[in-house]
Amino acid sequence: MFYGLESLDRLDPIYVKLCALTEGGHKALANDLVESWHVDQDSGKFSATLTNNASIEAQAGFIGTHDGQSFQWADVNDSILAALAQSAKTLRAKLPSQLTEIATEDVVAISIRDATILLGLAADLVECDLVYATRSGGTVMLLVLSNVELSDESSKSKPSFLQRLFERTRPQQHPLSPAEQIGALRRTVEMALNQWQRNLLPFDRLRALEPLVAKAQDALLSDDAAAALARIDAVKAELGPFPQDQEPTGWVYFAEGIAALAGGDFARAKTALDVAGRAIVPVSRVLILLAMARAAISSDDRDHFLKAAYLRSPDAFAKNANQDEQTRVSSALSELANQRSDLAPADMVQVMIQALYDFEVEAFARTQEAQQFRQQRHVLCEA
Repeated sequence: MFYGLESLDRLDPIYVKLCALTEGGHKALANDLVESWHVDQDSGKFSATLTNNASIEAQAGFIGTHDGQSFQWADVNDSILAALAQSAKTLRAKLPSQLTEIATEDVVAISIRDATILLGLAADLVECDLVYATRSGGTVMLLVLSNVELSDESSKSKPSFLQRLFERTRPQQHPLSPAEQIGALRRTVEMALNQWQRNLLPFDRLRALEPLVAKAQDALLSDDAAAALARIDAVKAELGPFPQDQEPTGWVYFAEGIAALAGGDFARAKTALDVAGRAIVPVSRVLILLAMARAAISSDDRDHFLKAAYLRSPDAFAKNANQDEQTRVSSALSELANQRSDLAPADMVQVMIQALYDFEVEAFARTQEAQQFRQQRHVLCEA
């Protein structure tokens, strides 16, 4: 966490506290409970519809935003009204001294997970009822919610799992008040978070895996896929039942996928690469897609992953799909021409360019259709 932050000692007790906040802490509103949400900056009102048909209304405050590369504090973001950015100023002033570098910089190069940890700190350092991290387009919004009111619309429809859980955990002879429902919602989130944390390895045990990881890497570079898989299996056994939630899962499962490809076990490769793509610190998405293309059995699947890799990053695609490396690890990603025996690498790039062209033409047609629909139906909404 907070890679490169010199003021944060990984042996400091606060590091353990931060590790427990990777999902936003005890006040976090889980995304899987929210069907849709909206913030009106003029009024400062937050509203959301939950998956059980209930709805939430609250006063919103912004901590910051993350664009996929860096985190920006809300109080220096011109697109956020100053009145809604006071929570950011408060949190910056109250962050522990180990995070001073983050508090003093307006834009910091931290991961989305690290930004969510800041939100977890806000739950205790800023006056609020809930905290919420959600995505709007390509941006993650980090919000604090106060004066939360929860409607009881869900009681008018078929009871949901959340309602049944409320009833089991706190039987009532009368309808639950909004405050009681919010409390039950928090307990549900805390219960799930505690279950997740109990299966995570402590930091010292993760560090103890480094020699095994290094040996697996040596085996891969020595073109010994069987030895690499044996050592990777030993690492996986130590990671526990929820490996994608802790490092170095991304690299371990990606390495397993590459080793399985080298041994011709495409089914195992696809399974491992899928986990690598969902790891808390995932391997480059383009590399995952290229490896998935190599592990695909049908030509349609191969084409799908190749096109997805090209559309995501043409430069990374051209570099990794055409270069000629000396090691098995690199060539496992680069010899994609073998998956399309009818195409040379240069021709394959042309196929990707055509796919991008077709995609953009279709996107333009859809944009025109949407614009016409809004004009005809008087629908006021985003494109």
